[in-house]
Amino acid sequence: LETGDYDGLKVVEPGKVARWMNGGAIVLEEVASALPDLYGDAHKTVRSQALVRLQIRDGLPPGMLAMGHADPMYYATGLATESVECLGGVVERCLSKWL
Repeated sequence: LETGDYDGLKVVEPGKVARWMNGGAIVLEEVASALPDLYGDAHKTVRSQALVRLQIRDGLPPGMLAMGHADPMYYATGLATESVECLGGVVERCLSKWL
């Protein structure tokens, strides 16, 4: 697929997911300024985010689930990591079946 936005599913250039994830599988953090690339116009209200690396299928580049919240402590480091990881697994399986 070409890079772009496909009804909420964004395709980005190679290596971008790795840069956003800083080499990790899950990132939970407070953010002073969220990226418009991830959240569109809503980036102005995002103060914490959860990023989950997705491996949808062998042979496909990694994907990522990005969730943002206005509360700076909503996705704080160490809070509900297992729940976010579980949700990422569910999304991963759904996308795998869909694609």
